[in-house]
Amino acid sequence: MTDLVPPLQDDPSPSRVRGLLSAILRRGGWAITDQAVVSIGNFGRDVIFAAYLTKEIYGAYGMVMSPLLLIGSLHAALIIYPVQVRGAVVDAERLPKLATASLILTLLLSLPLLVLMGLATVYAIWDAHIAIGWTTVSTIGFLLLFQFQELSRRTLMARLRFAAAVPGDSIVYLGQMGLLAFLGSTGWLSGTDGLARGFFIMTLMTILGALIQTNQVGFARIGLEDMRTIWREFWKLGKWMAAANLTTVVTDVGYNWMLGKTHTLEAAGDYRVIGQLNKLINPVMLTMIGLIVPVVAKTKSGSNTKFAKRVGLKYATVGMVMMSSYLLVLLIVPELPLWLFYRNSMDIANGVRLFALASMIGLTATMILAVLNGLGRPQAQFWTQLTNTAVSLVIGLPLTLYFGLWGALWGGLAASIALTTVAIVMFQKTR
Repeated sequence: MTDLVPPLQDDPSPSRVRGLLSAILRRGGWAITDQAVVSIGNFGRDVIFAAYLTKEIYGAYGMVMSPLLLIGSLHAALIIYPVQVRGAVVDAERLPKLATASLILTLLLSLPLLVLMGLATVYAIWDAHIAIGWTTVSTIGFLLLFQFQELSRRTLMARLRFAAAVPGDSIVYLGQMGLLAFLGSTGWLSGTDGLARGFFIMTLMTILGALIQTNQVGFARIGLEDMRTIWREFWKLGKWMAAANLTTVVTDVGYNWMLGKTHTLEAAGDYRVIGQLNKLINPVMLTMIGLIVPVVAKTKSGSNTKFAKRVGLKYATVGMVMMSSYLLVLLIVPELPLWLFYRNSMDIANGVRLFALASMIGLTATMILAVLNGLGRPQAQFWTQLTNTAVSLVIGLPLTLYFGLWGALWGGLAASIALTTVAIVMFQKTR
């Protein structure tokens, strides 16, 4: 395999900066393309739901997606993160066995996670004018297939096969966006069954993408002893990440559910709109994370921690510059993206500004944690997330309870400042 990064020295001369950019584009061009497909599809899906669902049901949709993403993040921590770290350095001949083990472990882990998702969905949508049974079933089905498809695409990415992931992801994300837009225009997403039908379309397209990507990964027979070894290794790597992700019960689900349950479902919907506008940086952010983790892991295996940190930090800096450029637009003229995508939400422009400021601060922590994850230090993720949780419990959620949407936004800003401070300290202490 060719070098992942150009030779780096301590001086940031123009030629070396160009070399770094060239390396990122060479390795990241297809990665950015793939993440753009995913992010455009996800963002477009939400815009379509906002257009064709009532404000109340759209708020309920946001309350369902919060626990869905949390539960998906537990699978990501215990299965996908270890696959990314080990898949970047394992011999090509052993990758099919690693893929088989991760598939089996996903099946086993899904049993309790799907039960949890069902209970969370019922609670989230109980107060909405919505078909509880069908919506719950369709949500569970989507989560199961999402885990398989996400595992397949991340296994490809662990070997830097970003181009191979594009066809499947295009079917899943652009396909569901196009189909939902068409069906929404026919009135298929209206009524109490509309959200359930939306999740059914998402599940259908996810099945097609998963079939393509699992075939690209390839599998091999694996013995019970190998399974035990891999599971122990996965648990060792992923337990801290899972503990960190669990804290989003407070920092994500907590804010959404408090808005929807103690204020209004419409307020929860506005909070989701604000968050979605900020997620337009996801193609770059997820691309940089997807590059940084295997690049740093591979660099460390052939060098040392200090050099790997420096390589990761240079990648992170380039990503920060690109992402901050868009967030500045949200800070200065949030009315423009609101007018383009959410014309019935123009009254939350100042909320978009405040959330963008928090996102800009939090990006520093995100990039630093990607480097630390590549170094095999997931404990850092746990401690920063624990800080986020503590600030949310002490400041964010009480503000949300009393002041609604604005309380959630100011609480989020305080949490971003705190977690970024801790991430910087953890990075400096890593040797």
